[in-house]
Amino acid sequence: MRKIRHQEAKNLALERRYKADLQKLENYKRAFDINAEMIESIKSDFMARIGSLHQYIEQLEHMNTKLHSIVAKQQQELDKYITKYGKDI
Repeated sequence: MRKIRHQEAKNLALERRYKADLQKLENYKRAFDINAEMIESIKSDFMARIGSLHQYIEQLEHMNTKLHSIVAKQQQELDKYITKYGKDI
């Protein structure tokens, strides 16, 4: 009888340990899932920022092209002026 109770106690202890280990695994899985969601959220945010930056770069390149055109026209006008009136005026 004593041996049976001892075995039952061992079995109960093993069952509790198994349940505790299973709970730890479930907690790790939840933490992993939360981390995966956070990483996905950060990734989405960065992808949106990258898209926004690409649009901003395109706008800057367009403005840069316009400014180069304006500067070139101004330089032509200045060259005409210098040709007509000289540089020392």
